[in-house]
This record gives sequence, C-alpha cells and structure tokens, in this order.
Amino acid sequence: MCVFLSGRFLFAAFCTPAAHTCTVRRIHFMSNPIDYSQGIYDAKKLGTPRLLILGAQHMFAMFGATVLVPLLTGLSVSTTLLCAGLGTLLFHIICKGKVPAFLGSSFAYLGGFAIVSNDGANPENLPYACAAVAFSGLLYVLVSGLISVFGIRRIMRFFPPVVTGPIIISIGLILAPSAITNCQSNWLLAFVALAAVIVCNIWGKGMVKILPILIGVLVSYAVALVTGAVDFAAIGEASWIGFPIHKEAMGLFAIDGSEKFISALFTIMPIAIATMMEHIGDIAAISATTGRNYIRDPGLNRTLMGDGLATAMAGLLGGPANTTYGENTGVLALTKIYDPLVIRIAAVFACILSFCPKFEAIINTIPSGIIGGISFVLYGMISAIGVRNVVENQVDFTNSRNLIIAAVILVCALGFNSVTYSAGFDAESVDDAFTAFLDTDNWYACFIADEDLTTDSALSAASQVLAASLPRIIAFTSRDSGELDSQNESTLGARLKALGNNRALVVYSSDSSYAAMSFLARMSVVNYEGSDTTLTMKFKQLPGFEAEHLTTSQANALQAKNVNAFVAYQNGTSIVQEGVMSGGWFADERKDLDWLSDYVQTAVWNLLYTSGTKILQTDAGVNRLVSAINKAVNQGVVNGLIGPGVWNGDEFGALKTGDTLTSGYYIYAQPVSQQSQSDREARKAPAIQVAVKLAGAVHLAEVAISVNR
Repeated sequence: MCVFLSGRFLFAAFCTPAAHTCTVRRIHFMSNPIDYSQGIYDAKKLGTPRLLILGAQHMFAMFGATVLVPLLTGLSVSTTLLCAGLGTLLFHIICKGKVPAFLGSSFAYLGGFAIVSNDGANPENLPYACAAVAFSGLLYVLVSGLISVFGIRRIMRFFPPVVTGPIIISIGLILAPSAITNCQSNWLLAFVALAAVIVCNIWGKGMVKILPILIGVLVSYAVALVTGAVDFAAIGEASWIGFPIHKEAMGLFAIDGSEKFISALFTIMPIAIATMMEHIGDIAAISATTGRNYIRDPGLNRTLMGDGLATAMAGLLGGPANTTYGENTGVLALTKIYDPLVIRIAAVFACILSFCPKFEAIINTIPSGIIGGISFVLYGMISAIGVRNVVENQVDFTNSRNLIIAAVILVCALGFNSVTYSAGFDAESVDDAFTAFLDTDNWYACFIADEDLTTDSALSAASQVLAASLPRIIAFTSRDSGELDSQNESTLGARLKALGNNRALVVYSSDSSYAAMSFLARMSVVNYEGSDTTLTMKFKQLPGFEAEHLTTSQANALQAKNVNAFVAYQNGTSIVQEGVMSGGWFADERKDLDWLSDYVQTAVWNLLYTSGTKILQTDAGVNRLVSAINKAVNQGVVNGLIGPGVWNGDEFGALKTGDTLTSGYYIYAQPVSQQSQSDREARKAPAIQVAVKLAGAVHLAEVAISVNR
C-alpha cells in the first residue's frame, strides 16, 4: 500500500519483518531522491513495481482509442488488442529497442473498411479489407528501402522543423474533436478525469506525479460508480479465457486474387500514403518530447519498416492497421519517463489481456466521458509539443516561405480531415439520406438544412417520421410566400395540415432557411427533472432572426395552415405564434407527451432490470409496477405538464366521465384474477391504464372591466 502513497516508501512493502531493516532502507531511499524534471531514460532504477504500473498506464492510454476501431468496423476487439501488443514488440525489435512508441489501431483506414464492407452491410468482406491492410504495410517497407538506398538526409530535406512542427500541431488538433465528442457524453466525468490529471501532474509528488493518467482514470471511474454511470451487465456474461484469433476473419486467407480482393487493394492501399506522413509526424513528436532524434537513430527507415511490418502482421491476423499512437506520446510528455522498456511492458500486458474476454468487458465499462477527459489533455499535449518543436528550432516566421509552408500544412491537415469523400459512389438524394438518417439512434427532433428542399421531399420525410417506430418530430422552414395566401393550398404548410401530421411542424420565414432550427432549439430547452419547467412556444423569441411584419390577413393565413412564424407587433415586441404542429396539436404538448411516454417506459424497464429476483405475476407484483409508474407520472405534475381538472375521456376502473382528477392523473391496474390465461402464460402484466389531465397554458385572456360611478 505504501507504493501508492509516496515514492519515498516504495520499498516499505517489500522489506523484511525486522524493523531496523526497514528503517535503513527508507533512510537510504529518502537520501537519494529521483529527479524526474530532466526525464528518465532508464526506468529500471524506479524498481519493478513502478515499471509495471507505468506500463499499465500506457496500456490504459491507448486502450480506449484502440478498441474503438474494431467496434466501428466489426473486427474482433481481442484480435485488435493482440495485434497492438505484438505489433509494438515487433516495432521495438526492428528499431533496436530505442523508440518509446506504442502501436495501436489506426483511424485513417476507417473509411476504407466502410467502403469494402458497405458500412457493415457485408461483414463477409472484412477479411479482404484486412488483406489490403497487410499490403499497405508492405508499402511502408518499400519506402523504408528507398530511404536506406538514398539516405535519410536526402529524405529529411523535405521535413525540416517548419514542416514537422505544424504536422505535429495538426495531429493534436485533428484528434481534438474526438475528445470533445467523448466529453459530451458525460461532462462531469470528463472534468473529474481532466482535473485529476492536472492536479497529479502539477502538484503530485513521487508516484502520483508520474501516474497522472492512471490516477485520472481511477478517480473518475470511482465517481462514475457513485453516479451510476457504469453498466456491469456485460462483465458477468464474458468468459475468463478465450483465443483472440479467428480464422474466418484473417486477411491471410483472403489473398485469393478475386475481384473483391483486387477492389479492396485499390480502395485501401492509397491510404498508406497519408499514414506514412502521419508516422513521420508522430516520430518527430516523440523525438521532440524525449529530446532524442529517432529519425536519425535508429533511423526513419527502421521506424517505417517496424510500423509497416506491424501493420502487415495485423492485417494477416484479422486486425486493423497499426500506427504510432499520439496518446502514448502525450503520456511521455506528462510523466517524463522515456524508457522504451515501459512501452514494451504495456505491449506484453496487451498481449496477455487479449486472451481474457472478461478484462475486455471490464475496460469497455469505462464511460466515454472519462476517455474524453483523458484525451482532452493528451491531444493538447501533442499540439503543444509541435509548438515547442517550432520554438526550440527557432523557425523564423517573418520569412514568407516559412509562413506559407506552415499555413498550407495546417489548412490541408484540418481542412481535408473535415471533408468526407464518396469514393466513386453516386451522390445521395435528400430522400435516401433522410431514410438512412432515420435508422440512426439517439435523436428526437430534426431539421433538414437544405435550402433547395422540394415540397415532395419534405412530405416524404414527414411521412417517414410519422410512420417510424420511435416517436420523433421533424421541422421545416418555408420561405414560400404562398403560405401568406389563404387560397393557396399547394404550399408545404397547407399540405401537411391536410394530412393531419402531428409529428411535423412548419415555420415561415422570409429572411432565413434556418428559422425552424431555432424553433426546435428553443422548444428543447426543458429540464423535465425540474419544477414548473415546461413551456409553451407561443410568446417566445427566435434570437438572431428577423421578425416578420405581417398584415392581419397574412397572419390569419398562416394560422389557418398551422404554420408558425416569428412576428413583430406594433408595440415593439416580437413573438412566435402559434407554436403548433401541422396537425393542430400544440408543439410543446407533442414533445412533453413523448417525454412522459418514454419516462414511464424507462421507469418500468428500470424496475424489471434492477430487480434482484423477479416481479411476481400477482397483485402485489403489479402494485410495484404501479408504484414506479406513479412516481414517473407525478414528475409530470412537478414539471407542469399535468394538472388537476375534470376528466372528459373514456371511463375505466373507478374513473367516470366528469370526475375531477385532483392530482391530475389516475392509474388503474386490472386485477390479476381478471387476466386472460394467454397473457398469463406469456408472462404479461395485467392491463394498466393511466388517465392524464394536461395542465395546458394560457394563450388568451379576456378581461371584463365593469365601471360604476
């Protein structure tokens, strides 16, 4: 335990029982403190326990990004982990054990895998993609040979500090959006992880200072456990031991000269050109971090050959392409432990753990928010290293040539990275694109940002949303002046109203095509866990958009077509009116009822899921379901969706038409004795019905003033 408390007491856990022996060792160690400020190139003097912990830290640093690639491509996570470990060890052998680099999964080949496998629709093509990856690795070997023939100096003439510095900066900046994306899943965990890394690195002493990443993961994971952000379900299902290589997925057996193989080669091999440039930038970043020129010793020819052979091996075994990992460069910069031995220990750990599916499951429980928080600082460190490289080499940016070179590199790296290429496919229509989008998860409301969107395409999208299994809404901006004409029934607003579509809404704007997006954004700002937080869209504003100056007849035409607008009044105010769906429902009630339905479903699911035993098919068991539903529905009362009132709907249970719902709702569960035998055999709960009285909203007030003298 002393190891984790202070570097000064490292040997306390390993000394003999004699008290005087322990005392001597502690005093000796304290009198010879290790100086981390200048970097440590021989980590053996830190002792075996520290070496193992440092190796584990590097493995954790690469793990999140490495396993993400197979998850996105459909490859085996265990195979990927094994290939990363073996590839790193092979790299170190070829580079004479001098370069502290870890080889993990390359993101650059994701597009190639997607094309070959048709975005996962044809997983049987993945072995051909892996075979093409293996041949991509051989391109590295070819370039390595050219460097050996013509010499490193001739090659590196094209990579002076004014080139490598911006490349290193670009690597960090390109990776930055992925860090933010992960952070967005849980900002609390991200901030905790980031704060722990910063505190450990700036104010930490001994082991704490050199293990900021690992400590950051552990601290934020503890917070995740407390907040219930960790799902352990997959851990129990995973086995302890498994073989990570699967013959049917290996690229080795896909080198058959077939049309699929040839097509995969032409699709994936050109990517190697870009990844070789990335390799040079990564090696330059590691060199700048450690203060040693690895491009000269052991030489760029060896590092390229090591990376290429590791990639070729990974492809043959059925794994993704390997690449030098910027995450681990960030760890080097933070810890100042530059010994390649630590990296090799991490590689051995990766190999060993690839045979343990249960460990894979445990790692996969780490929330993406934690990965984002750790990546936040690691990716920033990479860019900072690039800046340092430029500064230390005194690159003169008053020189127009240097300025242009850096500018072109930065714009190319960041600009082209944001562009998506179609690789020979025909352009998608709006209808096709929306159909594909509809199949994605984790969205509720959408807006099609196409100024040339036709009425027919909009109607098609609206009908798909209406027919979708999940409750969703879609919004359109209409700039058609025909909406202002009450006699024009061919407009989008008029046609959607005729269809009675209450999952579509239209916002008229003569100024901007994005008014509907602002409408959705304003409507979405509701904290359903709060008190009196629900809202009506009428009387709200659309910041950044010009209010419409309408005549009374034009306003009436919009209202008759259920088309919303941001309207200016003569008293100087501007408001949204009327805040309705195309079918006539108020937009807020459409959204709020979707929330209520989901909230109740979630409450029931959580009860079934978290129950240690089972919910009995008895009246007592049903009462547990009713209790969960009651709690969920009551939150609708708290947030202002539901309110007391007279029930005017159908009668069921003890509820009669004309009864007053004092709490705003009524829940009825059919007695188990009245349940059909078929439902009981199917393990269904008896029918449960909920009556809800909407609290509504005041849009109009008539005030009568009586005067008396």
